[in-house]
Amino acid sequence: MGAAGVVQANRWLLLAAVPVFLVLAGALYFTVNFARDEREQQAWVTHTYVVIGTLQSLIAHAADAETGQRGYLLTREISYLEPYDRARREIGRDLGALADLTRDNPQQQLRVREIKRLVEGRLTILQQGIAQSDGVRPMPPAALNLLDQGRAAMDSLRAIVSLGLADEHRILAERIAARRAVERAGIVAGLLAVALALVVLLIAAAMLIRGWRRARRSGGGRRRSCRRRSRTSATACWCSTKPTGWRRSTTSSCA
Repeated sequence: MGAAGVVQANRWLLLAAVPVFLVLAGALYFTVNFARDEREQQAWVTHTYVVIGTLQSLIAHAADAETGQRGYLLTREISYLEPYDRARREIGRDLGALADLTRDNPQQQLRVREIKRLVEGRLTILQQGIAQSDGVRPMPPAALNLLDQGRAAMDSLRAIVSLGLADEHRILAERIAARRAVERAGIVAGLLAVALALVVLLIAAAMLIRGWRRARRSGGGRRRSCRRRSRTSATACWCSTKPTGWRRSTTSSCA
């Protein structure tokens, strides 16, 4: 292949490299975007699990506080007040965590405020029962009445927490579905990018082969024309030699 053929082949190579680069750049861009979207969706799924766990922890700590109060009222053992006091502290942490975790959900924010009102009311009833029965045997009627009130308050608390859990489970299902949709989109986009890259590579290879054949035919035609002229004339002609390309030559060397 002559110098002109080499130049032409290099041009075809450059033209083939441009679409390949564009396809690779596009594939990288979409890969980064899909990875970011999937990471965000996974963060929301994790966030919902944390909200569910905090709601379950809150209701468990409220039950622990109630159990500690009842144990103290029945036995007057001060040791039963330790789980009661510990549960009160944990309930405060749970309420603060729920307020922070549900900032993205106005409906849940309203529910958290209602839960806080019920919990604080329940703890007030528990504390009043302890205070009214302290050192008194048998348990006074007022303390028994507070136990009934506390049971009703606990039932209301369980009901609203159950609503919150149901809402969070619904949100969790939606977010898991959204994450899976992002995963599927990423897989499809990756497969399409691979297929497109293969098509572009095949087209680029075909362009290179076509350019190489054209350059080869062009060089061969020039050599044949030079040989025909050299057979009929003693004048010098231009012929192609390998690997130096085209040069001025005599009749004998052209043959």
